Amino acid sequence: MGEPFKEKLNAQAVAAMADAIREAWPAFDAAGFQRDATTGLQDLELMDRVRHLAATLAAWLPSDFPHAVGILLRAMGPPADPAAPEASTRDAGGLSGFAMMAVTRFVAEQGGAHVDVAFDAFHAMTGRFSAEFDVRPFLAADPQRAWARLSAFARDPDPHVRRLASEGTRPFLPWGMRVPALVADPEPGLALLAGLKDDPSEYVRRSVANHLNDVARTHRARVCEVAPQWLVGATPERQKVVRHALRGLLRAADPGALRLLGFDPDVAVRVLDLAVPAAARLGARMPFTFTVVHEGESGSPVILDYVLERPLARGKRGEKVFRIAQRNLAPGQRVDYATHHDFKAVTTRTDRPGDYGLTLRVNGRRAARASFTVAG
Repeated sequence: MGEPFKEKLNAQAVAAMADAIREAWPAFDAAGFQRDATTGLQDLELMDRVRHLAATLAAWLPSDFPHAVGILLRAMGPPADPAAPEASTRDAGGLSGFAMMAVTRFVAEQGGAHVDVAFDAFHAMTGRFSAEFDVRPFLAADPQRAWARLSAFARDPDPHVRRLASEGTRPFLPWGMRVPALVADPEPGLALLAGLKDDPSEYVRRSVANHLNDVARTHRARVCEVAPQWLVGATPERQKVVRHALRGLLRAADPGALRLLGFDPDVAVRVLDLAVPAAARLGARMPFTFTVVHEGESGSPVILDYVLERPLARGKRGEKVFRIAQRNLAPGQRVDYATHHDFKAVTTRTDRPGDYGLTLRVNGRRAARASFTVAG
């Protein structure tokens, strides 16, 4: 397992921040900043470290916000190469890499009365580390001005800046503060995405797909209107954007999304001989086998997946979908599958002992089910 992300903001990183700021502003009390910034730092998780360092910057930089931002801009390292935009998380000297999370948080927390200065700073900073989390307080507090700036960002020559426009306005940005208006009304975001769906940068297009996937969580019908419009005359790159954007609806077995991508929920495919052990153990691999037979008269694309029904905390139950395969089946074709499910500790789910169910799906249609128990 790699180093935890929080260790990207450790005492060594604080020292590098102090050196970079002092070089840009010789009056900076680097020793005082380091002392306050490292006090209690080791006990904090990543986002708490970000908040702590942002507050420490506010204590040791000039109280005049434009002056403070000017210092931070001079202290920054070089931007990532636009040809390799995802390299923006690297540490490249000066203020760069994860340290920029604290810098952009400082801008968000201190810049409410200076919206244009703050967005000018985000424009420059996002090429060192994405400022996606820190435009969101402005979307909540001053949406008209924030949307105006982000709409301009969507037309910027720099892919980092264009991506910020899409990523920062996602309704359900992971780790980002919730902005209820982004969830309630997706239209400003959809208008922005329309101009980015054919972006030359895959880095930007992937953000567009993730944004549209977010919208589908609460506005399924609207996304099912937008997606076919985007597919008219679509390039292969735009087709990929739409497929990735609809992945949540495919997991939810939405028939409209399935049919739009060519997967007929009523396809004439049967599942035979599902075999699942009666018992499994946490931490172990559980094998299972089954057979699919295509009984239709023409070839059909199919998505095979399974739904794991499992116990949750406080006596509740839930379901999670896992992909097995996507393939084309010829008329009369029979395919045997031998696969497995791993009951292991991962950050995205916690398996518990108890009664489980495994249901196979063909293009979202539930086709066969087996029950089993899992012991600790």
